[in-house]
Amino acid sequence: MNDTEINQIIADVLDGEIEKFEQIMKVYQKPIFLYCYHMLGKHDEAEDNAQELFLKIFRNLRKYTQYEMSFSAWLYKIAYHQCIDFIRKRKLVKYLPFFYRDDKENNEVDMHIEANYFDESIHQAMTKLSAEERNLV
Repeated sequence: MNDTEINQIIADVLDGEIEKFEQIMKVYQKPIFLYCYHMLGKHDEAEDNAQELFLKIFRNLRKYTQYEMSFSAWLYKIAYHQCIDFIRKRKLVKYLPFFYRDDKENNEVDMHIEANYFDESIHQAMTKLSAEERNLV
């Protein structure tokens, strides 16, 4: 989908045709999920943050200005900040053991993604990078 089509869909959504936002989600849902997964490293956190991101985008669609940057750049900029905010919150929660839970080893979806999407050595290397460095990769 090119920028002209995206901008038309945005205009239609802003004019009240909110069901057209689904077209934006269909195009960006998987890439945004994968981006969040790279940043956060956990399937459930990536899924939750991607969903929250699309809610933010929908609520703030009027703030998007096509002359400042492309829609995808705007979307990824918000995704980056969403993930960084979540990582900061995660660091705080880590110090409260009764709130922190790491069930990654028990999650079939995580294991499937890692088996099919990541090579173990790449995943290990990625975990050693900061969120900013993972964003660059």
